[in-house]
Amino acid sequence: MYYNGHLYWVNSWEGRVALVQNPPVSGVASVKILSVQPSDAGLYICDVTNPNDWSGSGQGLINLTVLVPPSVPVCQLSGSTYVGNDVTLTCVSSQGVPTPIYSWSREKDAAPLPPHSMVEDQRTGSLMLTNLSAAFAGTYTCRASNDLGEAACSISVKVAHGGTAAVVGGVLMGTFLFALLIAAVVAYLFCYRKRARQRTDKNEMRRMNVDPAEWRKSSKGPLLSGDSNEHPSLRVSHFSPLV
Repeated sequence: MYYNGHLYWVNSWEGRVALVQNPPVSGVASVKILSVQPSDAGLYICDVTNPNDWSGSGQGLINLTVLVPPSVPVCQLSGSTYVGNDVTLTCVSSQGVPTPIYSWSREKDAAPLPPHSMVEDQRTGSLMLTNLSAAFAGTYTCRASNDLGEAACSISVKVAHGGTAAVVGGVLMGTFLFALLIAAVVAYLFCYRKRARQRTDKNEMRRMNVDPAEWRKSSKGPLLSGDSNEHPSLRVSHFSPLV
């Protein structure tokens, strides 16, 4: 603000703005902005008032656009790079005025791709790769450009065979299930033999009238022949049939 021979600056602008004519006594109120920043863009108003007539004023308007070269973009991949899948490569610059235009390219010695297998959007920076095959593997470079310059980023694409992973997973699962089946069969046979032996022992005990406590002390079971004195812990009683 210039008034009555004095110049008044807003603190945030002091040192960054200079009058083309200082003081502007001849009516030239042009200003020069030093070291322009993107935040300086916007609408500027020049307000001129005649001190003898405070009821009216004249205004001049100007819209300032600050041109900014593209910042270094960020390249990313979305999707699973298995054979037959579709994936999308994205490329975005956080800064750039005018809005950057994006273009994708591959290394010069890359294998040729089928027609229409790459769908590029220069406005959003996306690149869709359809029906992946081994030929898609390689490095992809994205360039963001406008009137002030360009910047680039690269991303590597590796194509894997999804069928291999599925086969390996199936083999491992089959092996695990087979091991569980074998363990179940062994456990069943063990329990079956144990129950069968217990039933046999109980039948022998009932038939020979042997004390169960004495029976458990013997690890060989009752003697069906020979001298019972060899196993004094067993007492066998003989009953005469009832008439």
